Amino acid sequence: MDDITADAAIKKMIGCLAASLCRRPDFDRSEHEDLCQEMMLAILQEAESYDSSRGPPPAWAYTILGRWSGSEVRRRSALKRRDMYLSRSIDAEQEGGAPARDMLTAGDGLRRSQAEPTPDADVIEMADTIKAASARLDASDLDIWRRLAESTAAAVARDLGITAYAVRKAKKRIRESIELVTNQ
Repeated sequence: MDDITADAAIKKMIGCLAASLCRRPDFDRSEHEDLCQEMMLAILQEAESYDSSRGPPPAWAYTILGRWSGSEVRRRSALKRRDMYLSRSIDAEQEGGAPARDMLTAGDGLRRSQAEPTPDADVIEMADTIKAASARLDASDLDIWRRLAESTAAAVARDLGITAYAVRKAKKRIRESIELVTNQ
């Protein structure tokens, strides 16, 4: 175990991977040392799984570090998404000390979100745009559009027995139709 952590190739690999991660937007350059330490800890935690008959220590460490870095990127991405979509309770106290429920007006209808209500004129305009754009599309593109509203592109392709490329091309035609109607 001591020879694994003392291996110069592994130390260099850790330094290079930490530098690479620090260049990503969800990491910071000041985290370089912390990342190096966390990677070394990951290697130490997995040290018992090293089998010298299966290859040299750097090859084994490369696998461990690849798994660790992928896991760390996914963890940070999940934290970022979670923070972005945090909901606030309408019963929780706001900056003014009163719950949000007390600040909502009758027009808000005590909605659960803090988004502005869509004005009726905008709803009508969106409906007209959708109607005009759908009139420009053929039946197969309309079917794909309806299915995409409820499912992923991959699922639509699988359900219709077409390629994902065909779904992407249909999405492009749908967007172009909407843009044509919008820009008129």
